[in-house]
Amino acid sequence: MKPIRLTVNGRQVVETVEARTHLADFLREKMNLTGTHLRCEQGVCGACTILIDGQPARSCITYAVMCDGAVITTIEGLDDDPVMAALRGAFAEEHGFVGVMLVGAALGMLHVPVPFVEPGILASVVTLGLLLGVLVLIRPVAAPIVLALFVVWLLGGFGWRRALLCSGAIIGLAVLLVSPWIVRNIRVMHEATLSTNTGDNLCMSRHVGATGTFDFDNNACFQGYENLVRPEFETKRDEDNRQRAVDFVRDHPGEELYQTFKADWDGSWASESYGDAKYLSDSTRDTVHRIGSDYYLVTLALTAAALVVLVRRHDRRDPRWTFIPLAILTVVVLPVVTTFGDIRFKVPALPLFALLAAVAIVALAARVDRRSQRS
Repeated sequence: MKPIRLTVNGRQVVETVEARTHLADFLREKMNLTGTHLRCEQGVCGACTILIDGQPARSCITYAVMCDGAVITTIEGLDDDPVMAALRGAFAEEHGFVGVMLVGAALGMLHVPVPFVEPGILASVVTLGLLLGVLVLIRPVAAPIVLALFVVWLLGGFGWRRALLCSGAIIGLAVLLVSPWIVRNIRVMHEATLSTNTGDNLCMSRHVGATGTFDFDNNACFQGYENLVRPEFETKRDEDNRQRAVDFVRDHPGEELYQTFKADWDGSWASESYGDAKYLSDSTRDTVHRIGSDYYLVTLALTAAALVVLVRRHDRRDPRWTFIPLAILTVVVLPVVTTFGDIRFKVPALPLFALLAAVAIVALAARVDRRSQRS
């Protein structure tokens, strides 16, 4: 434990903390300043941003002991800031607009008779549409999962007309939810886009020397834009990096597949801020990375075995077993095309991997049990 002295939102604070305590955890748990949020915990999403001595900093990857003597300002300390007051007003207008649209659309769909769709199914469709819209705002790569739903509905006996209608309703609600953000980007960024980070994601695993993980220091993707200002800084780099990725795939076919699926240790490396805040010895780090990758590869192998089991035992009357493989194809194949091999982009698929791995384990156990009974 180490004593630290801070000035937090104008208040003098003296506390003792462990060397490994991150500033975000200290602020939330010790100071009860929960406006500092934890999301990716990799210093990427920005939800944990605070001011340290007047400069923006990512508190989820900053150790509290490193801030001894610093002046900390969190969102709670900006209550009287005129810029924040104007920003809150803008948020209220935008969120109110979106909320009215969503509530109106949901009520309309639930109360207006729709051909070929029963009321119970309609409620599920509305829920799925709203959830898909939220998901797309966070992870656009997961949007095509609606294609898996469409196929499952066909296999479940919905018929083409009902399956298309339900899928269209889900897509329509999702578009309704994300449209204010796209309109905002048109006004602010002068580009009809959902994200200007696509080019970075593509280029990061599609350049010579790529590792498939976060690589902020590579000159191939992030250098040469220092003299530009936003929004040109973001839009120009996004456009260039998308083109660089296309050129790399054309010149090095298949290499990004290897980078994406070769291992799964980036999460542990992220906990050390990608080398900026190391706390493991080299041997321990290698062991942790090896365990993570081995676990990942074993899970993939079990998933492949389970797919074989499901194909052999396929029951056309129960489309649920079909949905899992289809969903895996949607959330696994798409990241290869659109992102890079970081753990965050495998998260939607890993629970499905686990389900199929469990199927393989149960099938194997049942087979062993039958053999033991025969003997």
